[in-house]
Amino acid sequence: MVPKTLSVILPNYNHSKYLPQCIDAILTQSYPPAEIIVVDDASTDNSVEILQGYAEKCPNVKLICNEVNEGSISIFQSQWRQVTGEYLYAASADDYILPGFFEKSINMMEQYPEAGFCSGLTIVEDGEKKYLFPQAYNGIAAKCTYLNQEQVLNAFIERDWPIAGNTVIWRTKAARDVNGFPKELLNLQDEFTTQMLGLNYGACFIPEPLCYYRIVPGSFSAIYREDITKMRNLTDNSIKAMEVTYSERFPSSFVKYFKRRTRYSYMVGELARKDRLERGQIDKWKNNNRRLGPLKGLFFYGLRKAVRVKKLALSLYLFLRFGSPSWFRVVRYFHQYRIN
Repeated sequence: MVPKTLSVILPNYNHSKYLPQCIDAILTQSYPPAEIIVVDDASTDNSVEILQGYAEKCPNVKLICNEVNEGSISIFQSQWRQVTGEYLYAASADDYILPGFFEKSINMMEQYPEAGFCSGLTIVEDGEKKYLFPQAYNGIAAKCTYLNQEQVLNAFIERDWPIAGNTVIWRTKAARDVNGFPKELLNLQDEFTTQMLGLNYGACFIPEPLCYYRIVPGSFSAIYREDITKMRNLTDNSIKAMEVTYSERFPSSFVKYFKRRTRYSYMVGELARKDRLERGQIDKWKNNNRRLGPLKGLFFYGLRKAVRVKKLALSLYLFLRFGSPSWFRVVRYFHQYRIN
């Protein structure tokens, strides 16, 4: 049996610090990609020098150097329909994959040829701690499994299945057949397509760490996570696409769930933003006010605690009012698996 081929698309902009670890992790996989399309997006550091070294010694590395910065979304859009692999993976230059990732994922999808994608767990580092995502208590599956379309729908609606994007390998033909990755959804296009593939083809899931994800301040995804208005506009566009352009691909029950989930996410995000502003204002008062004497520290400590209690109370209200509470969701909130 001839092994199925895998294509990897890797955009890069000024990530020379992480490039060697990222590319070495791809090249040393037990299931090597047939092609690794690396696009440098007009980097101003020494990224091109590093990438040229890999392109010269590795025949499956194809290097493209943009003269003008286009952005990672534009790069993916220009490349994904041209790949030759039967499977497709979108890599990030500031992340890296763990040994066996490609082999485990593709073996699962070969075992279940109807599956539209395969995903697993990722190790997240946010600068302060490391933890697994989805959380260890995810309720999806305790062992490698295939979920059919109905099971995928149930995993979303009943379990809030948060798919780790950097662990997803798509079946290329399926993504093309559903006209996936709509460019107008920008950095939500991959999540949108992954959901669509799962709902229409089913999905494979591997409940073990497959990749490593860094939250890098100032990155494209980090900027969008911090900008509630931009994220709201994108999710509104996603809902419109589900209801109009791709209405045959998204069950009405999923669209209803997605609307509820995004409304809850907006509220939680806005609450977090206001909490940061209040704590920042308290710190500013503390630094500017020198007349409280020995009581100063105690006063501002109590003030910060009061703000925290208010946030917790409002978070609980939002969860009970809009978060569709269930025993599963309550347990999950207290079951995050941190990695020392």
